[in-house]
Amino acid sequence: MKRICSSPLIIIEAMKHLNNKIISIYSIIVAMSFSACINSHKNNDVKEIYTPIVEPVKTEPLDITKLLPPAEVVYLDSSKEESMLSLIQDVKIEEEIIYILSDDAIYKFNMDGSFICKIKRYGRGHGEYLRLKRFDIDITRKEISVHDSEQRKILIYDLDGNFKRSFNIDDVVEDFARLPNGDYLFYRPKKLDVGRRGLWQSDSNGVFKKHLIEIDDSYEFGVILDYFLIKQKDGTVTLMGNEQYNYFYKITSDTIYTTYQMITDVEMKRNVQKNRVHDIKSDPSDAFFKYGYLETDKMLSFAVSGTSGNVRVYVDKENNYTYRIYNNDDKLPVEDGYLYPNMYYYSYKNMQICYLSVEAILSIEEHHKRFPDITSESNPLLFIAREQINVNYDQ
Repeated sequence: MKRICSSPLIIIEAMKHLNNKIISIYSIIVAMSFSACINSHKNNDVKEIYTPIVEPVKTEPLDITKLLPPAEVVYLDSSKEESMLSLIQDVKIEEEIIYILSDDAIYKFNMDGSFICKIKRYGRGHGEYLRLKRFDIDITRKEISVHDSEQRKILIYDLDGNFKRSFNIDDVVEDFARLPNGDYLFYRPKKLDVGRRGLWQSDSNGVFKKHLIEIDDSYEFGVILDYFLIKQKDGTVTLMGNEQYNYFYKITSDTIYTTYQMITDVEMKRNVQKNRVHDIKSDPSDAFFKYGYLETDKMLSFAVSGTSGNVRVYVDKENNYTYRIYNNDDKLPVEDGYLYPNMYYYSYKNMQICYLSVEAILSIEEHHKRFPDITSESNPLLFIAREQINVNYDQ
């Protein structure tokens, strides 16, 4: 069953809840800035996103309906044992089919929530994996690529889960995505003793082609981030970088563009940059980290937290205007008054996709009143907000 939610977004409170959750932790791993060498890139028309933290500069109130459409609420089938989900790790939607990564398997549902199938190839045999960390869909080639972080391998299946081929990757990878020409992007901001660091491009068989962003090893790593690479509707990939320049990027099959740069009034000291772990309570040194990255054709959003406070940023791309919400003091207006904390969110091809766990629904009274049909035997609820635009796939 699929229902239309009259609230323009639900998804926003997920971001606000994440702010509260992370700021309450005294000792955190700070997302340090890194120096980077960027190859084969263009810096034309880099827009600045002014993000003051020490001295907050408030903007006009945000009407989220200008940036996001109403969300569809999808009740996922929970009538079969094989359709039951545990922790949702990632969600993607292609050709009106929902693909969900959970518990080392990919689950497929129709947009009305009805269950299609479960793809699980766990093991050490031919075409099998040990641990799924990420997945991506190449809808043109009708392929699903999965990253086995345990065996350092990419395995490729058709959309029904039939194994096609695989290749090994010598590096430790945090995230990956497939480009329109079939190449792969791999990303790792962490400093480790082995493997590449930064962003690099390989061909469809995993053969290294070029480094797009190289991060200087003089900068240590400490990061709290969820997802790095976001696939857009036209097949290009965007990235909130983790190097000292605070750049945002757009990557096509042959070029990397620098699109935005975050400008802040916090100067990250070099001794802080070199520390893997930074105690934000005991050390008053200025430090900050970025997280909660979302991007579509119309909107870019992220959060910044540090010793001086925290701010959630929304960039209206069409009107070139930046909204800032500090320390969760400003309550976002929502038509029916319902805001949903305890949500997790993803951005994919001009869609904002959230899920609300069963535990959150049953433990928070306003959730339970809103969704009385949810029981302890239900699946999580999905919330999907889509932008409607014309796209060019020739990237």
